[in-house]
Amino acid sequence: MVLILALAALLAGPLAWQLLQRWTGIHKALGLVMGVVMAGLVTLIITHTVQEGGLVALVFALFGFVLPLGAERALRRSEWTIHRVTLALGIAGLLLHNLSDGAALAAASLSADGGTALLMAVILHRLPAGLAVWWLVSNDFGTRLAIGSIAAMALATIAGYFVGELVLGGLDEAGRAWFIAFVAGSLAHLAVHRLGGGHERHHH
Repeated sequence: MVLILALAALLAGPLAWQLLQRWTGIHKALGLVMGVVMAGLVTLIITHTVQEGGLVALVFALFGFVLPLGAERALRRSEWTIHRVTLALGIAGLLLHNLSDGAALAAASLSADGGTALLMAVILHRLPAGLAVWWLVSNDFGTRLAIGSIAAMALATIAGYFVGELVLGGLDEAGRAWFIAFVAGSLAHLAVHRLGGGHERHHH
């Protein structure tokens, strides 16, 4: 049941985006809304990585934010390519994060007290995660890639739920946290880039 709720929350992200676009009263403030969503999501992810990897995770997050910016300025003609690589890295990191989410859901559902707080935290942050990915991917890279990204995140969650501990157990916890922190910084960079109107491309 908890897995179904987590998947439903993730899939609700794209639906929420469609509703936001059609909501006349908020349409002009979509940038602000997505800025708040991204800030909350990135903060949540980084907080989790600091718990697992220590304060060093903050350094990796900062590096993840600054590196694409520096690369774009140094290689101006390749800015679009750098943007795509950064997004691909971000999605890869989110897949690992979703794998962890699935494992956390499985562990919490089996805990003595039911792990209610953890279950709620994992499930509730899935909607802004789905919303953020759809927002970042669909406008610049098209609906198909956005759907593929959400589907991959859902599959990673399912895999994490059933075999997450087996897979993640072989990875260094701190190293995993640092990588996800780096990815969170990269996602923050993409959000700032997107809010600034960079590479506004529309695909249908």
